[in-house]
Amino acid sequence: MRKSRSIKLIAALLTVAMLFTVLVGCSKKEADPTPTPSTEAPATPDDTTTAAPAALKPLKIGIIGAGCELHFYTAEKLGLYEAAGYDVELVHVNPAEQQMLIETGKIDVTDGVLDFWLKPIENGLDIKATIGIQQGCFAVVVREDSPYKTIADLKGKKIGTTHTSGVGEYFWRLLLADGYDPENDFEWVVLESAATQAALDSGEVDAISVGDSGIYPRVQSGELRFVAQMSTDPQIADETCCLLVFSSQYVKSNLEDVKAITQVLYDASIYLQSDEHKKEIVDYGFEKGLILSGEPATTYEIAKTYVWNPGFDIGIKTFTNIFKAYQGFGIISEDVSAEKVVENLFVQFDLKQ
Repeated sequence: MRKSRSIKLIAALLTVAMLFTVLVGCSKKEADPTPTPSTEAPATPDDTTTAAPAALKPLKIGIIGAGCELHFYTAEKLGLYEAAGYDVELVHVNPAEQQMLIETGKIDVTDGVLDFWLKPIENGLDIKATIGIQQGCFAVVVREDSPYKTIADLKGKKIGTTHTSGVGEYFWRLLLADGYDPENDFEWVVLESAATQAALDSGEVDAISVGDSGIYPRVQSGELRFVAQMSTDPQIADETCCLLVFSSQYVKSNLEDVKAITQVLYDASIYLQSDEHKKEIVDYGFEKGLILSGEPATTYEIAKTYVWNPGFDIGIKTFTNIFKAYQGFGIISEDVSAEKVVENLFVQFDLKQ
């Protein structure tokens, strides 16, 4: 009797166990169904693919081809443009057409002696600027046998310039700093760029205000002499020469790119704070045909006098100072607010230092 009960109990327990196993098995199948066998061959390391790199964005930078534009050449040599995602074309432009080309979007970025942009900006030139870049690139030059030794000696004399009425010359900034009235204390003779040295040699003008890197070989040889030089003038030593300028059309559509490009050229400018790096980039500029005037050795010597001091503060400070100085002499209307112009002109953001 006891044996019969034991057998029945064992049978019942086995039945329960079987039911439990079936239920668990069903549940597992519903939660984790067996995958349909693939008809594709298993992947091997050779079958794996890597995502294609993002296409580089095209960017046109207008350059004059001078030895003071080493920041643009540095960014190319160090691969900074490509690393930031840009396929950059460095386009040589005629200085007389530079403002038209940037305003119409024929080039996206350029730089320029800040003084040259003041009057056009007051007259409605539609461009944007970010940072000041460096100090140096213009000089006032006379013949070696000239009796003129100082700026004061040139008062009332003929000054050759490539800008209408001289407005916007670096020389004007220096004259204002020294308390002269640029419009009335000097006689300005407008010349084509290629004719400036010939006009000085012939005596048509008493001095010329020109880019110093291209003319430096003749200064070194003793034919010509600097009366003043932007990179060494103590009156403007804490100011910048050039602004980084963008097409307004480009800024409206590519604000993040403006920030990235400004960072690239900020970094390139910092790289140029050593003479060793300046020589490296001068050599590269001539090797690649980017620098159009002068010679490597003399261009390096003049580049050593330049200071690459990039930043928003120095650009805004310099622009405001000169704008107000021009207003003081009636060159720019006093009805125009310098602060409003700065607010409209400059695009600012944080840069990685």
